[in-house]
Amino acid sequence: MSKFYGAVGSFDQTKLYSVLSANFKAAKMDDQKVKDTFKNLYKVNALIKNSPMIRPDLFNATIVSGFSTKNDEEKFNAIFDSIKGMYYRAQHMDKYLKSLRWNTDIVEEDREKAVEYFKKHVYTGEHVVDVNGMAGVCKEFLSPASDFYKLVESFDAFAHAKVHAQVGNFVKPGTDIAPPKDVTDALEKELQEQKPAPTTPSPSPESSGNLQGQQGTTKPAGSSFTYGGLTVATLCYFVLSAFKN
Repeated sequence: MSKFYGAVGSFDQTKLYSVLSANFKAAKMDDQKVKDTFKNLYKVNALIKNSPMIRPDLFNATIVSGFSTKNDEEKFNAIFDSIKGMYYRAQHMDKYLKSLRWNTDIVEEDREKAVEYFKKHVYTGEHVVDVNGMAGVCKEFLSPASDFYKLVESFDAFAHAKVHAQVGNFVKPGTDIAPPKDVTDALEKELQEQKPAPTTPSPSPESSGNLQGQQGTTKPAGSSFTYGGLTVATLCYFVLSAFKN
């Protein structure tokens, strides 16, 4: 998640809009998709920074400065790769919860298994795990109306469009294009209206989490990825564990 936050933050708005526009249009995607994706990138970044589910001190100027030596292609690819990484972690969580027949009335034995799963794969320190609370926060990310869900759709469509348009490489903008004023005005307004996710327990300062990620996850064929079939609680794992990915 910090990879996504740092990569997005390392672009100024004009450069990010220019890069999106050049690459999306090369894949024959329309202007509206460029505008919507531009806004959703910043809105998801704000959700990450402001969510009470995670520690805001993990998302700061130091993470952004880590991309200062990267070129535009590397930063753009980092955004795309980090979204895919979030999905793969969510997929792992979804598979486990389905094995427990997850619901709000889950039997205590299976609830304890879910708690232990979070302790093993998300946190390394001692803390109280509110699994239902986690699911509530994750619902905000998973809803088809959410900014993250829309961002997943946009980049999935981009990956497919590149194949159909036979665009293999990153497209460097010929000239920088500032985002239209109506887009930046709308973004500013939407960020001000953005509601924080429901308050749920956060990791203690000494418990920054198990950051090794999951090994052996099967990736979908090709450069694309899908997002269908995820449960309400799936994004818990994404929200809590992807700090350094």
